[in-house]
Amino acid sequence: MCFKRSSMNIREIEAEAFKQIHQNYVMTMFPRNEIRRYSGLKKLMKRGCYFVWILEKAGELIGFAAVLRDPKQNIGILDLFAILPKHQQDGYGSYFLQRLHKEENLPNLLIECEYPTDESKQKRIDFYEKNGAQRSPYDWRSFGVKYEVLYLTKDEMSRDDKIVERITDVYALTLPPLLIRLLTHLKKRS
Repeated sequence: MCFKRSSMNIREIEAEAFKQIHQNYVMTMFPRNEIRRYSGLKKLMKRGCYFVWILEKAGELIGFAAVLRDPKQNIGILDLFAILPKHQQDGYGSYFLQRLHKEENLPNLLIECEYPTDESKQKRIDFYEKNGAQRSPYDWRSFGVKYEVLYLTKDEMSRDDKIVERITDVYALTLPPLLIRLLTHLKKRS
């Protein structure tokens, strides 16, 4: 690692602070098909289903993460995770992900990664695996995009098939059942 851990700060932010991050970074760093509208995310934050954390060093934004979380089931989906480009490759991403998982009450975290059709997508999967995520035996299709589902869990009883099958429960926080049936599909690979 190329930084002092004592100078790092992770904190949860409110919807208004997230608005600038959404405008300045989410809209430019993520593919259009992965971006949710800020107005919808703000509503989810007010309902207590969507949480955003930032990683700072001496007051400077290093990265951010957002989780869509079902508090009743103690499970969430990592919706956004990014380290600003000038801070990438310095170990901040690993530090941030591990701290979020261990300390921010996220014992069961699902991670959707687009199928690795190019090197950058494979690097993303490799990053999560390097940080303890396990690949599930499931294919997940959401809004026409095919994903590989990985997961981080602290719960010894959470096997991949049980935890991953709950992905539709988390999506139910944002979509009515009919749209979940029409626009998403979870299938175990044979």
